Amino acid sequence: MGTRGCVAALLGLWALGVPWFAAAQDGAALEREPGARAWEGPEERRVEPVETDLWTVLSIGVTVYTLTALTHEAFGHEGACLLAGEKPEGFSLGIAGCSEGKTLTRGDNALVSAGGALANALHGGGAVAMLSLSPPDDGAAYYYWWLTGATNLFAASGYLLAGPWVPEGDFNTRTGVLAGLDPELGWQIGVSALGAAMTFGSLFLMNDLAEPLLGRDPDLRSDRRLNLTLWPYLVGAGLLTASAALTRFDDSGPVVLSAAVGNFAGTLFLGYMPLFFTDDVFYPSVEDSPDRPLSIGPDPTWMAVGTAAALTAIFVFGPGLGNFPQEHPFDPF
Repeated sequence: MGTRGCVAALLGLWALGVPWFAAAQDGAALEREPGARAWEGPEERRVEPVETDLWTVLSIGVTVYTLTALTHEAFGHEGACLLAGEKPEGFSLGIAGCSEGKTLTRGDNALVSAGGALANALHGGGAVAMLSLSPPDDGAAYYYWWLTGATNLFAASGYLLAGPWVPEGDFNTRTGVLAGLDPELGWQIGVSALGAAMTFGSLFLMNDLAEPLLGRDPDLRSDRRLNLTLWPYLVGAGLLTASAALTRFDDSGPVVLSAAVGNFAGTLFLGYMPLFFTDDVFYPSVEDSPDRPLSIGPDPTWMAVGTAAALTAIFVFGPGLGNFPQEHPFDPF
């Protein structure tokens, strides 16, 4: 597999091994979770603890991050390529190719370049609609839709926020959405400002929708904010960066760098949530938070789905599907 395979393996092990320390720290605490309090009085009764199973959370996180990347590359860029009248060449979780049989107009080029962010915005908006119109009663299902909304909305807004200033990327001024637009600096500032507004709008929206997962107890809120955001962010972004190391190019370095920036920077505010946005002012509906939040217990189904998503991200979508300069290293035929 060579150097790229070793790098991918090391990054994959890191992505899957990061949470062991947190699990060791939190495992014993599940028995005395702040939400697991019995009623006081002459007839005390046992109340089941509000569980936060870290492996179920991470399994959902890996699944969501993989689907978010597929939304961006396959449905976004490749879909826009079809709409522009061109032929999709192939995609991985870090790049998508579009065969340009004719010279693309400025509008077609902008559509193909912006397709990924547009697809993420639609995917995130659909998840928000699901939570708003028909919120699941199951904690793991609710968390899946919540994390889907958060990662996709932050990814879409992150491309607008930082993209205009990145030399290579969907919104750059050389080959991306902003190519050929004047005044260049004005467009950069305007698109970046729109991205900042979308980012903070998404932050308040997702904090509002997170209340069923957080509850009223201050200690439980703090633990949940950390375990439902920071760890999935690190593991999910790390896994997709590892996946990009296997892309079938002679030099996969630029793809790895792009994947690292797109995932670690693109969804950075998911990791920021428990670190910098903990005050009640960032939670519009904190007063309506339930006394007992939704529980996320050990779920073998989600663990199986997460394992399958991680393996698929590395061994199938890592090398990519479609036409690439090199053969697929795991092709059995």
